[in-house]
Amino acid sequence: MLPESVMWLEAVGKGDVAAGEVERFLKVNENVSRASMWPITTVNQPPMWLRVLVGGLIGWAYTAGFSLMALTLGPYFLPSLTNQLILVFSIASFASGIPISLLADSVSRRLLLLASSVGVSLTSLAIAITVNHWSSNLNLFWPLYITFSVLVNAYFLTEDTLKSEYWRVSRRGTFTALVRVISLGGSIPVIFTSAYIPINMYLIMDTAIFSVGTAASILWYIAGTETGRGVSVRIWGR
Repeated sequence: MLPESVMWLEAVGKGDVAAGEVERFLKVNENVSRASMWPITTVNQPPMWLRVLVGGLIGWAYTAGFSLMALTLGPYFLPSLTNQLILVFSIASFASGIPISLLADSVSRRLLLLASSVGVSLTSLAIAITVNHWSSNLNLFWPLYITFSVLVNAYFLTEDTLKSEYWRVSRRGTFTALVRVISLGGSIPVIFTSAYIPINMYLIMDTAIFSVGTAASILWYIAGTETGRGVSVRIWGR
């Protein structure tokens, strides 16, 4: 059986139960020391409004931007390529996700978020400004699309982790749900309204959406707290 979240048990005042879970875990994993299990570091925490704002915007930029490029570009404008677009994106994301996930906790979360968001915005812009060329020669499109798929997957893995981890334990579920509602709910009108504009404007709109995510990533890079490089989520408190 998996142990209960010790941090959550502590946060809701069940210290004895939390201690029991720790002891049970240590008995099963005798090579793990108490001192190394949850290192605690004191940090200056960004205000709650900033975390909600950044989490909502980076999540919305991914959900709306990814949907326009990978899911609805085909049905709206390239119906003969719908299956190929989804397949290529899935393969590129899977292949890139393995090394990214293995390295994610050992590198700077802020830097990875910033780099991937800038890369996605630039690649999306390149696709938008070259649409008249690749629409008649798909050999120009696929390299850009594969690059986009790899970068947006790195962005997703980073933003989804970040917006789930920088809350205090007892409210983590509530605020994670809040920023997910913002990102998912805000994407619905974008997906529907984008069906009524020409492909040039559609791709520019997608670039603008990713640019919002880049702006939020820059804001977090400047004013946020580092949560990568093995930093414990306990820094956010109970």
